[in-house]
Amino acid sequence: MSKATQYNARAATSLGWYGMIPLQARLEYPGLDLDPINSVYADQNRFALAVLDYQSNHDGLSRDGMLGPSTWAHIEDTYGDETIPIEWDISSAVLYNQRAANNVGWYGDIPVSAQQEYLGWKNDPVGGTQADKEAFALATHLFQKDMSFNPADVDGKLGPYTWSAIEAMFGEKPDPDSRMYVFENRRRPITGGDEALDTIPFDSPKGMDLHKWGNFNSRQGHKPRLVVIHWGGIDPAHLYRVFSTKDRRVSSHGGVGRGKFYQYLDVQHSAWHAGYVNKYSIGIDICQQPTAQWYDYYRSRAYNVRKIENPAKRPDGSRLGVKNILSLDPEIAEATRRVVFDLCELFDIPVRAPRGSDGLKESGDVWHGVFRRSVLDSGEFQGVIGHHHISTQKWDMACWWDAIFDGTALGNK
Repeated sequence: MSKATQYNARAATSLGWYGMIPLQARLEYPGLDLDPINSVYADQNRFALAVLDYQSNHDGLSRDGMLGPSTWAHIEDTYGDETIPIEWDISSAVLYNQRAANNVGWYGDIPVSAQQEYLGWKNDPVGGTQADKEAFALATHLFQKDMSFNPADVDGKLGPYTWSAIEAMFGEKPDPDSRMYVFENRRRPITGGDEALDTIPFDSPKGMDLHKWGNFNSRQGHKPRLVVIHWGGIDPAHLYRVFSTKDRRVSSHGGVGRGKFYQYLDVQHSAWHAGYVNKYSIGIDICQQPTAQWYDYYRSRAYNVRKIENPAKRPDGSRLGVKNILSLDPEIAEATRRVVFDLCELFDIPVRAPRGSDGLKESGDVWHGVFRRSVLDSGEFQGVIGHHHISTQKWDMACWWDAIFDGTALGNK
């Protein structure tokens, strides 16, 4: 698909279809809604696969994943300016659900309580019979009607919007009195305090488990004394896919999304996230991209982000990172704060930020310099840092520090 992704990035503007793919085509072929120019390679590849899927379902088109003149003309002739039909088409819903099952991420994950109320969801929309697939679409249609969706959205298609509604109604609710983290194969609760954050351990039904990839090692007796905050991935599921390979040899203990923390590794292990500090640190990732080019992507998915000027500076006054960034979604900022304070409490890590002229003071504004290795190796500083406190080449997550920690013991003083 690499040749197709390169072609599509050029053809998008030269052939004039960039941003013009009809809505119905994007609904029926999940992946055509992705950006073939500015998105990450995985999404560009999914776009090319969606093109290939379309070509494979229509005779006379080259099956190469390239959205060239012939394929574009066919899409225009097929869909024109049509929008979502008010009168739903069950055959279209069946086709959509077959593709969306894995692309949207609900295949095999529909809660049992939802299946008990909408019996058609017990059927397999991908590998089942035609009757099974139609029963599944009918159940989806009934749920959308029961939830009083807009008429245009009552279409039997289990897309992201419908899936969010199913999760909200039937998903597991967090225990309001505790949040759980896995350490030494046991769930360790953090009780009391703030309203509960939904934590999803790697061994839960919806968990994301990195252990099988082997990108971690023993702490060799070192107790965690640092929490290191990074950013990575588009969202927690995307970051998990990035980590799920033996080739990249990177990992972290978990990813923070909107109102959720996915723990990927048992904290007893040393994750491979920040070089020499791995053996005595816990690494977590904020799963939102920081650069302004992602604005349309996140806004289209209802993230609360703005384009702002990067406020972070090194101690010498130089800018830390790029000039223009995205603000951090407040829901992710709040989730990150809760996870950091949880981990500090659970592992007796000081709730301490780098301060003063060298990062070692107990008062003053937060310092965004780079620690000498001897300071961290010796334990002279213990507490909460960003990756930028370890490496001159990193700027995660200095620009979001204030958004996360203002008004807390880790904010400016």
